[in-house]
Amino acid sequence: GSFLRRSLSPKGICSLCLLQLVLMVPLFAQAGDDLNRLRLAQAFEQAGEVERAVQLYQELLLRDQANFVYFDGLRRCFILAKRYDDAVNLSTLKLKSDPGDLGVRTMLGGILYRAEREAAADSVWSAVIAVNPHNQSLYRIVAASQIELRLFDEAILTYQHGRREIGDPLLFSEDLASLYSMMMDYPAAIREYLAMLRRSESQLDYIESRIALITARPEGLAAALHGVEIASLTDPSDIVLGRLLVWLYIEARQFESAYRIVSGIENRLRSGGTEIFTFAERAFREASYRVAATAYRRAVAENPEAQFVPQGRYGTALCVELLSDRGDTNAIGDIRINHHEAAAVYLALAAAYPGSTIAVQSLFRTAIIRYRRFFDLNGAMRLLDSAGAIVPTSTMKADISILAGEVMIAQGNLEGAAMRYQGVIGMSYAGETQRRQAFFQLAEIEYYHHQFDTAATRLADLAKMWTADESNDAILLNFFITENKDTFSEALGMYADAELRERQAKQGEAIALFALVREKFPDAPLADDALLKAGDLQSSLHRYQDALRSYKLLLHEYPVSSLREKVSYRIAALYEVGTGERDKALVAYEEFLAQYPQSLFSEDVRKRVRILRGDVKD
Repeated sequence: GSFLRRSLSPKGICSLCLLQLVLMVPLFAQAGDDLNRLRLAQAFEQAGEVERAVQLYQELLLRDQANFVYFDGLRRCFILAKRYDDAVNLSTLKLKSDPGDLGVRTMLGGILYRAEREAAADSVWSAVIAVNPHNQSLYRIVAASQIELRLFDEAILTYQHGRREIGDPLLFSEDLASLYSMMMDYPAAIREYLAMLRRSESQLDYIESRIALITARPEGLAAALHGVEIASLTDPSDIVLGRLLVWLYIEARQFESAYRIVSGIENRLRSGGTEIFTFAERAFREASYRVAATAYRRAVAENPEAQFVPQGRYGTALCVELLSDRGDTNAIGDIRINHHEAAAVYLALAAAYPGSTIAVQSLFRTAIIRYRRFFDLNGAMRLLDSAGAIVPTSTMKADISILAGEVMIAQGNLEGAAMRYQGVIGMSYAGETQRRQAFFQLAEIEYYHHQFDTAATRLADLAKMWTADESNDAILLNFFITENKDTFSEALGMYADAELRERQAKQGEAIALFALVREKFPDAPLADDALLKAGDLQSSLHRYQDALRSYKLLLHEYPVSSLREKVSYRIAALYEVGTGERDKALVAYEEFLAQYPQSLFSEDVRKRVRILRGDVKD
């Protein structure tokens, strides 16, 4: 090369370069042509035109017999075309040029199996492993080939053979667990996951995520619980195993059993209550409020100086409130379960941590109880003002203003409520959901003021802004207003007045107005809605006979009302749980099923029928 560079003139060098380029052009052309042929072959293969793909792959392989992409494409197409002998011959030829390619040898075993030459396939796979029986990778590639052929039992045997040969009883645990899971042999799968845990306790979270695929089935959850319970009994001091059992008990919603295990872990670890408190938070998220409250109380009582104490006390109060909402009145230790008790715990917490976030949350929750449970409007407003004074800027401030607006509407102070909602809309730190809620409440206030056009415009805008779930209320109210405001604006105004009375807990006045709407405007689209509202309010006041009359009048007077299904269900339920006339309830439920077999209520109605007939216990 150096000799040529010294001997050639610049002109000669240019001529030599030009000659080299001319000689390389066919090479570039061939490379480009091969790439195009490969793409075409792959396209034919994907389109199912296998024989055309075979022809192209063969041409490519003749040009470049060492190219694995060409070889593998042709092998795949032979298999797709069920030309197994050709696939065997192709693989055998490949192995002659590279006898040490164990991947190709393993593929040959798969082809032989497809050709129904099972013994030959087993012999090839055994030969692959025999190359180095202590190499884990060989067992994996053979098992992968068997799994591709859905030979799950054979793959399991391959892994088990590898365990024996290598001398590691915990080897391939995850692979075997996955196979057992696919075969729905859940006890065996759990044994393998426990083997994984013994090998590496740090994998607990990952193992839980894998077991979760099993526990989605009831039989899988039962097998997992049984297997881990047995293992835990064998080694009760194993904390990681205990945590896995706690997770499974939570999955099974056996929170009392989970709490028992957590208590034992806390006793061994002496974590300063962290273990118990963390469990309390998990139980609360799962809505197991009784167990959560018990755990919160223990964590706080045993660790009065811990950082989590304020949150633990708040969690206890929240559990008491939510249990009260459910109607659960059974005491937890010395704590009574009712809304008065919850409010007292909240107020004590606010006093213990003045000026804190916990104090704001406690005052806010107490205001909710005062307003929604006791309808103490003035008391609720005082609490909200106190909470608002502590937290001048945060999303909590927006929640406080929204609730204050609700209380003001109940007080009849619509202008003050509107100012609160306008304030939320203008808050830079308010969330989008809070702003949309404030917009909707403003539309309701306009509706109560009989500003129907303004309210309809606002609601139409909201329906475009909100997601499908959020927009439902806006769409329904907008449709209701639009349907009635032009021809029956007076009726709509009376209906809005009745709804406002309802929000102000003036149920008697509201019932009278709803009844008047129907009497004065029987042809209005909202007349059947007025009867439904009147019946619902009468039922809430335990005026069951009045409610039944309202509901039956709706069925009689409005034969094409869209509310008939709902009202028919309410009549049957009133007979059962209101007036206690079980025979009438049974007849009403059966008539409902005959008339509305595809109703969303049907499943519940069938259950009620079975109970009333005495087929099952309530």
